[in-house]
Amino acid sequence: ESFFKGKKLPVGLQKWKDNYNKRILVLTGFPRAEYTHTDLISMCDYKYYGVKGKEEEYAQEVKAWDALRQKHRQYREKYLNCVIELAQCHPDIGILVKLHPVELQDFLEGKKYQCYQELEKYNNIILLRESVLLGRILPYVDTLVHYGSTSGLEAYIYNIPTVQLYDSSIPEKAYEPGFCIYDSTVKLDVNDTGVFEEVVSAKIVPRSLKSTERILEEQFNWTEDNKAAYHPTKTYAKIILDSFGKGQKIDDYGY
Repeated sequence: ESFFKGKKLPVGLQKWKDNYNKRILVLTGFPRAEYTHTDLISMCDYKYYGVKGKEEEYAQEVKAWDALRQKHRQYREKYLNCVIELAQCHPDIGILVKLHPVELQDFLEGKKYQCYQELEKYNNIILLRESVLLGRILPYVDTLVHYGSTSGLEAYIYNIPTVQLYDSSIPEKAYEPGFCIYDSTVKLDVNDTGVFEEVVSAKIVPRSLKSTERILEEQFNWTEDNKAAYHPTKTYAKIILDSFGKGQKIDDYGY
């Protein structure tokens, strides 16, 4: 927060901060819902593309990805419906929607993810149209709503309660919509829109989550004891700078 002190906030973010006493940050991240055939080839997810004698396997890959894409689209629709219902029932709550970096540029260029324009029909939903670091937003957030984003780990460091919206009709495993590597303060079924509206509009109190803290410690070197002096950017910058002309020094730092 001190890094940004004195720097002007983007217009949408300033409006959200100034006009609402209760502020909800909603994250999106549904690129798989709009992956094209070309996207999947470029990412090598179609490993049998063009491989002679593997036409049947390739056809199965296409079929599987089409089914997964449809799951993500349905999940995204339910997720956004929950946000819209919250906005309709509680016009006094300011809802800031931050698109995933993968989505933002295509959205601004009018290419993909145009479904998010629907959110701007509601006065208390502000769609952030600028690329803003999460750390610049979190100091003003009362509750963070997410789909399984690792950004919830950063919110935990800020002591901000997190709400994960998952889909009970989909198995919870990697690549499936709503999969999450950590526990949130509250976990709600995206199919229960009324429950989401009721819970998020109330005050959610942060709580200690040992499983989440374990992930933060193992993957990001964060612990409850060192959180006041936690500067991951400085650590990673030192690793990179020390590696110049010396080969990789990652192992020397325990990474």
